[in-house]
Parts: sequence; structure tokens; C-alpha cells
Amino acid sequence: MEWAGIRSAESSAEFVPAAVANLLDEDFRTRDDAYASLDNGVVQDGRLSEAAYYVVPLLIDLLERATSDTGKDLVYDLLYEIGNGWADDVDHVTLPDGSAVPLGIACRRAVRDHVRLYLRDVTATDATVRRRVLDVLVSMNEPDRPGEIQRLLGEVATTDSLVLADIAQANRDL
Repeated sequence: MEWAGIRSAESSAEFVPAAVANLLDEDFRTRDDAYASLDNGVVQDGRLSEAAYYVVPLLIDLLERATSDTGKDLVYDLLYEIGNGWADDVDHVTLPDGSAVPLGIACRRAVRDHVRLYLRDVTATDATVRRRVLDVLVSMNEPDRPGEIQRLLGEVATTDSLVLADIAQANRDL
């Protein structure tokens, strides 16, 4: 992908690949700096930049490759912001099939398309990761798909009382 040709909130999105890669770094400061640059450059105060749509596959790839919970909370924070962000009506993105879709709708769909992947982190030992993934799942509840997220949460197999309590709270929030 040619990131220099994609817009971020302030300029080009050239910084995005390196920042995304640093989200799972072992060093807290490196992770925090990466998150801050993405939070301010891809989604700024809830407003989506063009880069927001294109960063979702990178975030999904991180979740698929992660070997620990380190940094996943930041990935889920960004997915939440992208999936629930807003864009001006004139902001569109071109999908792989060539169709132009409003940026906000495209971002929400891109995040929502992976709800099954997120389920594996509902039982994360890190409570912050667990709560962040539940926030993403709850926010992806759609009126045209009533009960879908609740059904998915019902598929989570666990006997951990803390996880069950978090799931119960998420179901109440739906």
C-alpha cells in the first residue's frame, strides 16, 4: 500500500505502518507513543481520516498474530474509535470492488466484519483487554441484526467468574 497517498488527519499517512507495528511492543512508552500518533492521526476527536479505513486490516493482522495480551487493549481502543467514528458526508473511500462508500459506513463495516475474531479475547486474562474487546462488540450491535452479539457472547466457553461477570455486563449494555 502506498501510504504517502492516503490522508491522515493532518498530512499523509506514511507514519501508519510503523506506528501500528509498535502497538504490540514490549516497551510501554513505545506502545503509548504509537497509540498517540494513530489516535491523533487516524481518528482525531472521533473524526475519521481516510487512513482509518486502511488501518483496520493492519490492526486485524496484529490481533491474529499476537502471542500475548500486551498492547491488545490499544488495538481494541483504535478499533472502537474507528468503528464508531464519524466523517463528513463528502468523505468516501473506494472499496476493493471499485464502489465508493461513505467513509464512516466503510469503517464501521470493516471493524464489524471481524466480530468472530474478537470473541477469542473475551476470555483474555488481562481484564483491560477483556473489557475493551467487549466494548467493541457491544458497539457493533446493529438494529438490523437483533440479538447477534448476544448470541455470539453466548458461544464463549468459560467458567471464570470474572469473565462471566464481564460478559453479563456486556449483555446488559446491549
